[in-house]
Amino acid sequence: MSSKKIITICLYLLCLTIIILSVKFIITQKWSNIDEYAHMDYIEKLSNGKMPLMSDKICNEIYLNTLIHPEKSVVGLQLNREGLGLANYSYQAQHPPLYYSILTIPNLIMKELRVPIFSRLIVLRIISYILFVIGMFMCLPMFKLLNNLGFVIPKTYALGCVLFGLLIATHERFGLGNNQLSPLLINGALIMALRYYQMPKNKYLYTFILLICLSLFSSMANVFCLPILFLIMINKYIKNLTIKNFIIVTLIMLITSGLFVSWKLIFVPEQEMANFIRAFFEVNIPANILNLKLFVTIFLNDMFIQSFINPKLNLAYAFYVLFSVNIIFCILYFTTLLKSQKWLLVVLLSIVYFICTLWFLNTHIKGYTWVAFRHYQGLIPFFYVSCTGFILLLHSKYKTKYN
Repeated sequence: MSSKKIITICLYLLCLTIIILSVKFIITQKWSNIDEYAHMDYIEKLSNGKMPLMSDKICNEIYLNTLIHPEKSVVGLQLNREGLGLANYSYQAQHPPLYYSILTIPNLIMKELRVPIFSRLIVLRIISYILFVIGMFMCLPMFKLLNNLGFVIPKTYALGCVLFGLLIATHERFGLGNNQLSPLLINGALIMALRYYQMPKNKYLYTFILLICLSLFSSMANVFCLPILFLIMINKYIKNLTIKNFIIVTLIMLITSGLFVSWKLIFVPEQEMANFIRAFFEVNIPANILNLKLFVTIFLNDMFIQSFINPKLNLAYAFYVLFSVNIIFCILYFTTLLKSQKWLLVVLLSIVYFICTLWFLNTHIKGYTWVAFRHYQGLIPFFYVSCTGFILLLHSKYKTKYN
């Protein structure tokens, strides 16, 4: 057996091991303190035929579970509804409904089978994690398409991206969360963009636009991905612009925008309680509370602490080192980068744009946890390439045979 096959098999086995460890971690945890009452309540309300509002209280079944099984609750003891504070409300109703609608289907089936709510929660966590895993494995065809476009990228490098994503998925993010759908939609959009570059058919263009719109229906944080995705697509699209595809693209965006606006206008929360919830976040998450060093430290810690293995294991420093090495090699091998791996420039510019945008928002906009990595899981491949692109530069420069 050749060395490249051995490395490939080892990477697949590592991915499988991480998935097993993550699932084991997911099913053994109590309610997550990262908004899981409200996330589950969103699914419950949809299952009961109601769109949740921020001002709604969480459903009785969730509340009763915290009373009957306080050991599984966020605080580990019994609290009345007033004692739950913000956790007593459906404040995650501020998010669009796509992710929650997908999980409503298995939740309805389990409700018909009279499965208790905490058991339903565990199953929905696993389904949510599976959606994330599928999204990460879409990196394989994505990097293969880059290969087809003339950028030599070993399969082992693509598998490394999957491994990277799996390693950073399960921190305190073991619970439900709408951003776990983001990699599937964003990577799907990237695949369509690369297919369009390979063969500019309108079906790829329309699917690209639709996936972008769906990503916003899953998480508004995906708005940060839009400039990157449009930057990747715009050059090829302009060369293949027609009146027909312009009209259809515009219609897709107008229809989805109309649906989004309708959702916001129709499902309006009770104003007094909505104002209280917004004020709570603004008071507790003020703008400019973190300096740049602390912001980066918290962001990377949130990204790289390996809770599902050992909460003391933090790979943030490894990222610092690899990111620095990558920048140095990009400078030293700039000619090779321009000649063989020009797409790495797009990734590096995208990361710079993203960091600057986050820092600006953290400085000026209060009431949102800009420093929480969980909101930006659609950008995992960009983070991976930003600290490992030097491998491709060395591969291109010296023709290392590890593909």
